[in-house]
Order: sequence, then C-alpha cells, then structure tokens
Amino acid sequence: MTNVSTLDDQTFISQFEACTLDPEHFDHLGHLRLGWLYASQNALPEAISKTCDGIRRYAGSLGAHDKFHYTLTEAFVRLIALREADSPATSVDQFLEQNADIVDNALALIHQHYSEGLLETHEAKNQSVEPDRLPL
Repeated sequence: MTNVSTLDDQTFISQFEACTLDPEHFDHLGHLRLGWLYASQNALPEAISKTCDGIRRYAGSLGAHDKFHYTLTEAFVRLIALREADSPATSVDQFLEQNADIVDNALALIHQHYSEGLLETHEAKNQSVEPDRLPL
C-alpha cells in the first residue's frame, strides 16, 4: 500500500495553501496527492486553477520559481480527474494503488499527449498549451 504522507489530508492542504508545508511532503507523490485532493473536491476548471496557482505560489515561497511548469501540472490534474471519474477512490492511497503508472512512469503518460519539444517551450511552462499528440 502506498502511503503518501504522515499528514492527514486537511493538514496537508492547509499547510500547502499557507506555504508552510515541509518540502519533504511535496515530492512526486505530494504533487499527485494535491492534484487528487483538488480534483476529487472540485470541478475540473477549479481543480486545475487551485493546483496550478497553488504550486506556483508554493514554489515561489521556496525560492524555486523556475521549477513550476503550468502545462505539466494541468496535464496531471486532467489525467487524475479522468482516472478518478472512471474509477473513484476513497483515498489518495487507493487512487495511487489503482493507478500505479502515474506513480511509476508519469512522464511516459504525459508524453503520449505532449511532445518533449512542446513541453520545453516557454509558453508551455507558463500557461496552458493544448497537446500536440493525443487529446487529453
């Protein structure tokens, strides 16, 4: 069983939104957890907005402005929401167990929709860009 954090969901979200979350809780699994929490509690446009705006703000609070990638973040939220709609989970741990490919090989999933060249552009890093491969 995947256990994404010792923090309960409410504490995780509260600390994330206040930019006080210890970065140890915001690795790849932390990003997926945030996307799942927002996607499972909000309509897709709001989930995308909350996730992207929140990660941009959180990264900035850590002095890591250059780490945030808008299109990648949006694509992960969309994938999470699609998977959640097909097979709802009662917890992020259950979601991640049902979707091990998102944990183990996330970029391969993204590259089914976006070429590496497109993802490397300034535009894709800073705003929403449509996929140049398969629609998402």
